[in-house]
This record gives sequence, structure tokens and C-alpha cells, in this order.
Amino acid sequence: MVAFGKGHLATEFSQVKGLELAVSLSVNTWNGATTLQLMLEDARVTGIQLYNLRAKNAALPASVPILDGEYIPDLTGEKSVVIAKVPENPADLRQIFQKHDFEAIYFKNEIVTPYYLDGHGTREQFAKLYKTIYQFPQFDVRYKLKELSHFLKIKESLLIKMIQIFAELGFVTITDGVMTVNKEAERREISESQIYQELKQTVIYQERMALATPQEIYEWLMKKDD
Repeated sequence: MVAFGKGHLATEFSQVKGLELAVSLSVNTWNGATTLQLMLEDARVTGIQLYNLRAKNAALPASVPILDGEYIPDLTGEKSVVIAKVPENPADLRQIFQKHDFEAIYFKNEIVTPYYLDGHGTREQFAKLYKTIYQFPQFDVRYKLKELSHFLKIKESLLIKMIQIFAELGFVTITDGVMTVNKEAERREISESQIYQELKQTVIYQERMALATPQEIYEWLMKKDD
């Protein structure tokens, strides 16, 4: 089938569901050969359309409102939307989709700080971090964080969260960027930290947005009791 002038809809045609086509039959003669061909006249779909744009070079559709992770445009009356960057708070994202009746959703789903790639910190990682910083009366995290990250082989973004968890639990104090170990701190489980619990939920959320199918993501977005 030939669809002149529809190249910008290549993604939609390749992934669409419930597609109905209106075509006309024509004769094509080229280089001495004559063949029959179908010419696209019109097309329509039924049901909500979910498009996966998570491939690295997948282009965003033109003239469709974009969610960029922070700014939320006015979506009143809009029938299509692009999730370009994933908002930090999953509740904000779910509220958008449960409030509006979209006909097409494009999932780019870029994640600014991908905690899901490194997890929420293992027991061994927390133990190694504490053992390392315990050797120093004071540790300037403003200037030594990169070196500590390299030494522990823990990504900086995760390391910052781990230090925040230690501070919340009272294992360390941080004043003007200088971290001091509290050697008299009572023994507590990492799981007691609210920051740790939130990080675990963030990892689950990011894994879903990065790895689940568009249909699975949509069903989760629309579920009201999760």
C-alpha cells in the first residue's frame, strides 16, 4: 500500500492497534512493468493507542503536548500526550492520566536520575560505606564525594542517598558539607529510614517506566487502588 505524505506517521502506523484503512485500487507503470497498487485514502483507529518511543533515537511526534518531568502543560481538551521525562512523583503522573481522557499516549520515558540501574543499596554497600567513613573523624562530602564514589564503586547519585539515609538514622551528622560519624549512635536497621523506603519505591517506579510494556504502564496509570 502506498501512503503519500504520511511519512511523519510511520511510528503510529507501525504500532497502531485496531487500524481500519480506506484505500483505492490503481495501476502503476514503472520501468516497463505494470502492477496494481493500493493507495491510502484515509485511516482510523479504535480504542486508546499506546506508542513506545523508548528507543534511543525515536523522535517525538509534532504538535503533541509534552510532559517533561517538571512542567505540566494545560491538557484540557487534549487527546494525545507525550511522556518525555518521567516525573519524580508517580502520584502526579497517575493523577494526570486519571483526570484526562486521552486517545493516544507516547511513552518516551526518559529518567533524569536512573536509580533503578543501581538499585537502592545493598547491605554490603551500606556496610562498606560505614566502615570507610568511620576511619575519618570528619569527611568533606563537598569535595571528596567523587573520590569516595570511585573507591566504593557506588554511583554518586546512589551514594548521596545512602549518606542521607545515614544522616536520617543518626549515624552521621553533616554541617556545612562536612560529615562526622556519630560513634555513639544506637544500632538501627536501614529499613527504618523513610528516605530508604522512598528510594525503594522510586526504583520500582522507574523499573516499570523503563522496562514494562506500554500496555502494562497504562494499566498501572489507570489503576486507582495501587
